[in-house]
Amino acid sequence: MKSENTVTELNRRQALTLLGGAGSAAMLAGCQDVGDDGDDDSSTLHVQLGGSLDSLDPQLAGLRNTQVVVNRVVEKLFEPDIEMEMEPVLAEGYELTDDGGSVIIQLRDGVMFHPPYEREMVAEDVVYNFDRVSDPDTGSPRQDNFDNLEDWYAEGDYELRIDFEEPEAALEATLANTGMHVLSPDALEEEGDASSHPVGTGPFVFEEWVTRDHIHLVAHDDYRVDGVPGVEEVYFRPIEEPATAITEIQEGEIEMLHDVPLDNAGQLEDDDDIQVQFVEAPDLRFRMMVNASDNEIDGRAPGAPTQSQNIRQAIAEAINQPDFVEIAAGGHADVGQTVYPEDNVWGVDYQPFSVEADPDRAQELIEESDFDAPVELTMISASDEDDLRTLGQLAQDQLNDAGFEVNLEEMEVASWVERLNAFEWDITPNHGSHSPDPALKRFERMFWTDEENVPYYESPDSNADRVFEIFEEDSSELSQDERYELYAEFQRLLCDDAVYLICCHPQNAHALRTYVEDFEIHPMDMYFPIHNARLEQ
Repeated sequence: MKSENTVTELNRRQALTLLGGAGSAAMLAGCQDVGDDGDDDSSTLHVQLGGSLDSLDPQLAGLRNTQVVVNRVVEKLFEPDIEMEMEPVLAEGYELTDDGGSVIIQLRDGVMFHPPYEREMVAEDVVYNFDRVSDPDTGSPRQDNFDNLEDWYAEGDYELRIDFEEPEAALEATLANTGMHVLSPDALEEEGDASSHPVGTGPFVFEEWVTRDHIHLVAHDDYRVDGVPGVEEVYFRPIEEPATAITEIQEGEIEMLHDVPLDNAGQLEDDDDIQVQFVEAPDLRFRMMVNASDNEIDGRAPGAPTQSQNIRQAIAEAINQPDFVEIAAGGHADVGQTVYPEDNVWGVDYQPFSVEADPDRAQELIEESDFDAPVELTMISASDEDDLRTLGQLAQDQLNDAGFEVNLEEMEVASWVERLNAFEWDITPNHGSHSPDPALKRFERMFWTDEENVPYYESPDSNADRVFEIFEEDSSELSQDERYELYAEFQRLLCDDAVYLICCHPQNAHALRTYVEDFEIHPMDMYFPIHNARLEQ
């Protein structure tokens, strides 16, 4: 791990147009607004990130911000577009065998890796990357992407064959999943990993990372799409404090906010020099995770209250969703109780619990259980994550009004993750992304079923057995309507079990100065289409 404010600077292009090598100093001194006297900064874009990065290796990193930056440096075979349709990126097309047991993927020709490892990407490079991610010795958290992939190999330079254990129902979404990036094998062999120097085929080339300060990308001169990217340079700056981020975009120090604090969005909307783009985000949700596990493991006592479905449903009745919409999401969210929003392609109209809190019904469910009120619960939350802290405090107040006594333990996010994985909790707030295809939810932590990772969704009075059967029944042989019905049942069962309590579906939001053109927000914020942005001259 790099120490604070160390510089990782590798292989600058020999010639950058316009600001070129002065870009780093200009950014650190404060960028100029377009139209100010002095040097024109119109080829350089400065973007806020809501937090820091843990690595720049997309196959190993765990933090979302890594994916936001690296997805425009390193590409995958497929990627969801702004309509949430899967589009080929490094792939050109594919054909399934008659039995659905294999697929032959045609790759684009003429795709070039970044300098100094520039050469054409071929099928063997994809094989190398798949081998790397699936190898347990690599330690990638994305190994589960390969659970249903039996083998993969090149059939010539531009054809990749993949054999499946079972016909794969979500082929494109699986190959678009996090970690399925194609890094330069030559760079990996020389550098050892991509944690500080990712080399890919995307519209931007990695230039430098000054930890806790900025990440610098420059345009890929040999990118295959004419006119892309629309700027010569991008600086990503981690700015976690919302007030600081708002001040900097209002003063023109940065041109874009990737992470708009939803409860402060109105302040930005009132500024004539700033536009705020909102979009319904099928990949976002604020939720309460309820530990239903009856596994006797460290930190989890037998007979815990949340092993009872009545208690879990009482928790659901105590949650007041409109409060989460207004307080946690600043009004920019929709209520809903199923995994996907109702108007999503996978959405279901199903709300078995009260939208507004019903403490009386919660207490009735407690009385129907084997526990006496007040029911003691341990809630853990992250003190250094604004969303999680707000979610936890809101839920604690609501639960304490409905027959519970909640001990809220707030801690730094690293400690929270450690406690989460050790099952040392009854309930915890969380936020995160949905999978574009529900078949990929089998990769989420709560559904892991191997011996080393028992799921917390497992108790005698739950529907867990049927939920896991649904994953097994899904197949490429099913029609889209049949798959929809299967995963509609999945969502209703999950909702009834009250282990995955959706508080609200927040919108995705980005803010940009009005002279930023041709940028259109993506529903999934990790696919930040910064490569399309241009600055008005």
